[in-house]
Amino acid sequence: SKTYLFCIILSPVGAYYAEGLNPVKIFVENEYVRAVKGGIGFAKAGGNYAASLRAQKKAYDMGYSQVLWLD
Repeated sequence: SKTYLFCIILSPVGAYYAEGLNPVKIFVENEYVRAVKGGIGFAKAGGNYAASLRAQKKAYDMGYSQVLWLD
């Protein structure tokens, strides 16, 4: 196909955010990557979360509640 539709589907859970089910700001990350190609990003491993901490801190400092990774 020469065209595609990119959709982002979100499912909020009130207990997860301090704001409850009120709208939250989501930061779209385009500088850092969460999982590198060929890495272990497919696995539920503690080491996978370390790469996201810098972007999460940056987003939090700018008033965002969460990071949306596009990599």
